[in-house]
Amino acid sequence: MMERKRGRRPPELSLTERKARAKASTSSVSARMSSARVDIRFIPFRTSSDHAVDRDPDLVSAFDSNPGLERYSSSVRNIVYESSSPMDILQRNHHCVSGQLDTNKLSDEGGSDPMESVKSWARDLGNELWKLNEVLTNTSAIRHKYKQMNAGVKQKNGIEILESAVESVSTMLTGKINAVKCIHATAEEMAREFNYSLIKDKMYKEDYQYCSAKYSVFHYEDGSNSSIEDLPKFATNNSHYQYVDLEKDSHFYDIPITTSTSCVQVPTNIYDGETEALNAILWSKRLNDIFIKNYNTDPSLAWQYFGSSKGVFRFYPGMPWQKGTDTYDCRVKSWYIEAATCSKDVIILFDVSGSMTGFKNYVARTTLSAILDTLSNNDYINVYAFKKDKVMEVVDCFVDLVQATPENIKTLNDALTPDEHNKHKIPLEGNATLSLAYIKAFETLRQRREGKCAVDSQTGCNQMVMLITDYVPGNLTEVFEEHNRETINGTVYIPVRVFTYLIGKEVTNVREIMWMGCLNRGESNAFSITKLRGVRQGCIALPWLFNLFMDSCLYHVKEYECGLRMDELSAKCLLYTDDQVILAPSVCGLHEMAKKMNDSVKKRSMKVKVGNTKVMVFERGENTTECDILIEGEKVEQVKEFVYLRSQFTNDGKHGRDIEKGVDEGNKVLL
Repeated sequence: MMERKRGRRPPELSLTERKARAKASTSSVSARMSSARVDIRFIPFRTSSDHAVDRDPDLVSAFDSNPGLERYSSSVRNIVYESSSPMDILQRNHHCVSGQLDTNKLSDEGGSDPMESVKSWARDLGNELWKLNEVLTNTSAIRHKYKQMNAGVKQKNGIEILESAVESVSTMLTGKINAVKCIHATAEEMAREFNYSLIKDKMYKEDYQYCSAKYSVFHYEDGSNSSIEDLPKFATNNSHYQYVDLEKDSHFYDIPITTSTSCVQVPTNIYDGETEALNAILWSKRLNDIFIKNYNTDPSLAWQYFGSSKGVFRFYPGMPWQKGTDTYDCRVKSWYIEAATCSKDVIILFDVSGSMTGFKNYVARTTLSAILDTLSNNDYINVYAFKKDKVMEVVDCFVDLVQATPENIKTLNDALTPDEHNKHKIPLEGNATLSLAYIKAFETLRQRREGKCAVDSQTGCNQMVMLITDYVPGNLTEVFEEHNRETINGTVYIPVRVFTYLIGKEVTNVREIMWMGCLNRGESNAFSITKLRGVRQGCIALPWLFNLFMDSCLYHVKEYECGLRMDELSAKCLLYTDDQVILAPSVCGLHEMAKKMNDSVKKRSMKVKVGNTKVMVFERGENTTECDILIEGEKVEQVKEFVYLRSQFTNDGKHGRDIEKGVDEGNKVLL
């Protein structure tokens, strides 16, 4: 067989000559091979006008009609041929024009060994594949880079790599843990040694300074300062709030920060000058040195922070607090709760009897939500609804206790929240059977603690049942004695603590509800709702109650795009004590906002008193635009004059009448 030379094309043979040569060599091949399966793959080839073999109709017909040959593409032929006889093995033309084999094409020209020819083809194929691999992977460039960077490829032991990774992660986590322990130990020492009587000294109280994330003035690298106009009056030019220089730091995502001090955030409902809060601010100021030391020791540390039981939140590095309404309180965040408490199992018994309707149901759901907000990912929770002779999970698929993740807590809250038509998902009906609810809760918790914790241990099992109801049937001593007592070595233990919340217009059986908690290592609370008529005018609790209720009611109204535009400010509502004004640029907009407000109030089992509600359209001229606002089908009265905060407003926008009214009142006093 002729051997293919590099750079030279083999001489063209006619079809007849190739068939003759292949037929002549068949016998020698059959003598050397036994029955076998032969898988042969050929290198891609290019067809050209002078390679007419590929277009030969006889060869093409023979190729297509042979069931052992398969053409996968126009450029690559993968040939798999099965035969029970060596006579069927395909022979390849020596110059691979068409990339195919045929039983009539195996040449034995010159008496050469066909097996040597196959080896030669294999070597050629290997060389071509190697060259193709070098082109595709760009190995020469990679070798050059390795040499340039003095790098190499070495054999590594997988176990050694894993052990090295474990050691690196362990070292990193140990450093973080040591930093936290240092903050913890220092905070305890400072709180213990601090002189809490210092703030009684006027000199000391006037001289202290700290970085307030909300009220300090911050200087940026570009020379600008944080807006002083946005500060409340008590914070303007207040010497207690120090000036802070900021600079961008790539380690903290290019946020303007200061690594020289920490800053303090205090919740909106806490006055930072109040004694307990101020004490926490002052003694925790010494944590600055620990924060800086930790950061210098381990620059990979990100944020460091400390939260006190008084709500003071100190964080490092210092930076301004976010603008807008501040609702942040570190004490209700998962990281604080997880650090301040240990893991616990909690079952809440929620009364869904026929008496738990209206505002009582709203207070009960609010109580439930407040309890759930105190749980963390380390806790496990479930809520049982009870009525008549039935105790059920409020979420069907929550058969056992579930992890108190934000998603699960939201699901539990939603299960007891009425829909948009104020229809309860679990109907409120029948009488409550409290004993069955207690038994189911105690048995569930008993099964959870079996084999996991010992009630006679120092820490106990930390399990609790919380009851939310409006009625206690009486003495349940037998239930507690049978299901919430365990005797070990002659000592009686109470494994589950009981907390009770009694809600109702007329709180009765207060003694029994308190006894339940005290008898089971818990506490009891009673919420008395007398008459749904608000509070007396001038009551000091009025502003607080109004803000508490209206803040949630106005949530959707605040997000509504409608409102009066004043430069960049959009005014939608004016709130003062128990008075509220809704502003809109059009009758249609006012109608939409009034509807949203009414829906929000209804959702909380309250209603708008239409008789005390008025509508006024401000416009120029004598004409008056009719504004029909309906609340629950009742039309709101439209007026031309209205008194708000003792100021008289008129629909023409003039202040003459208000001024005259003030003059008249002044004359009455003077004359």
